[in-house]
Amino acid sequence: MRNALFSLLLAGAALSSAKPEPGMMDGYSAALDSNKALVVYFFQDRNPECARFEREVLPAAYGYDAVVARQNASMDDANGNVAKVIANHKVHVFPSVLVFSCKPGTVTEIGRFDGFVDADTFRTRLGEVLGQDAPKQVTVPAAGPHADDAALERMLKAQGFAVTAKATPDGPTVYRVDFRRGDKQYFLNIAYAGSRKVLWVWAPLGEKEARRGDAARLQKLLEKSWDLAPIHFQMDEVLLSLALALDAGSVDATRLADAAQKVLDGMIETEPLWRIGA
Repeated sequence: MRNALFSLLLAGAALSSAKPEPGMMDGYSAALDSNKALVVYFFQDRNPECARFEREVLPAAYGYDAVVARQNASMDDANGNVAKVIANHKVHVFPSVLVFSCKPGTVTEIGRFDGFVDADTFRTRLGEVLGQDAPKQVTVPAAGPHADDAALERMLKAQGFAVTAKATPDGPTVYRVDFRRGDKQYFLNIAYAGSRKVLWVWAPLGEKEARRGDAARLQKLLEKSWDLAPIHFQMDEVLLSLALALDAGSVDATRLADAAQKVLDGMIETEPLWRIGA
C-alpha cells in the first residue's frame, strides 16, 4: 500500500455527515467531522464496468463504519481538486476505489482497488484495510429526488458537482452546475418544471444568439436537434438553450449524471453552430 499525501483546497466544502453518498470533497469534510476513513469510488459515465461495479460490488462498502463518496471522474470543482487527486494518486482505470485516512488539509492513502474486482474480494480486502469485520447486512443510501429541491441538491452534490442554488419567486429552485473542459468553463442549469413531473437539464447558450443569426443558421440548429434527440435546442424571446427533459419520477443519481454529461457534450459539440462569430 502506498502512503501518498495530497492537499485539498477546502473553500466552501462543509457538509453534514448525514447526507447520503457525498462527492469527494464533501466526503472529506464528512470524514473529518466523524473521524472516519474515507472510501472514494471514482467512475466514468457510460462505462459498463463502472455500471456493473456500482450494481454488484459497491454496496458492500456501505456496511462498514466509513464515509463512502462517489466521484464522477469527469466532473470537477472550481479548484480542480478531482483532477489533482486523480493525477497525484495515479488513477488510470475505472472503476477505482481509494481509501484514505483523513486529517485537516491532507489525507493519507491506506488502500486502493484499481479496476473491477468481484464483490467477495472487495468486501474482504476493504475490511482488512479498514481493520473492521466484514458486514453481514448492507443498507445502501436511497437515491432519487422525489420532486424535492433539497433532495435534488443532495443528489447533485453526491455526484461531485460544483452546485450554486438560485431561488425563483414562484417556482422550484434552479441549480447551476459548473464544469471545466480544458481551458474553458461551462455551466448547466437543473430544475423541476412547475408541475414537478419533469426535471429539466439545460445549457443557456447566450442571450439573443439565435435571433442575431440568419435563417440558415437557425435551420441548421433545428436540424441538429434531430441528431441530438432527446436533447434539443429551444428558444424564448432572449435566450437560446440546449435542453433535455427527464421524467422526474424515474430520475436517480446515475440518470441525472448521465443527463448532465449528455447536455454538456452536446453543447460543446454544437458550439460552432450556435455561437455567433464561431
